[in-house]
Amino acid sequence: MNNAARGAAAKAIEKSGLRQQFDELRRDRVEPVTRQVENKLQETQQWARQFDKDYREVAAKVTARTFPPAQPEVMLVDDDEVYREMLGIMLEEVGLRLVLAESGESALAEMRIRSPDIVLLDYNMPGLGGVGTLRQMKSDPVLHNIPVIILSSASTRDVMMEVTHSGAAGFIVKPSNRPTILAKIRSLLPESQHAGNE
Repeated sequence: MNNAARGAAAKAIEKSGLRQQFDELRRDRVEPVTRQVENKLQETQQWARQFDKDYREVAAKVTARTFPPAQPEVMLVDDDEVYREMLGIMLEEVGLRLVLAESGESALAEMRIRSPDIVLLDYNMPGLGGVGTLRQMKSDPVLHNIPVIILSSASTRDVMMEVTHSGAAGFIVKPSNRPTILAKIRSLLPESQHAGNE
């Protein structure tokens, strides 16, 4: 269509009133719908930006969160039920997880399942006894690195030499006070595993 034809068509549209109808249709129908669509798009974009911001904040908090380490597990091996219970309550009060055993034989079997962080081992027990249990632990590749504190009412030089040569990491004279017992346990645990207050 040449310029003359376009001009004639435009004049015909003007005369028939179609131009006015098109303008009114655009103003009254098309433009409001267009504005609604644009508003919805802006709302969606704002929501998406807010969602992305919130997601990044939550993700940053989760990845930065430091979870407390699990409390160390102590195995207490003693054939004296009263002493075992009394000492066990004290250890649990400071947040240590506790495993109880009443003999060297049962302790060794349990250790292979649980692998405690430290063992408190009575020196004088029937059967395998404290030193026999300790020697078996030290000859076992799975158990030999577990630190052992020997508990004994006998504090003679011979007893202390025997348990030291057998591989004990510490020695506590029975009965002993709470600060002494906890200090000895803490001295054999990594810093990150130290339990509650005395």
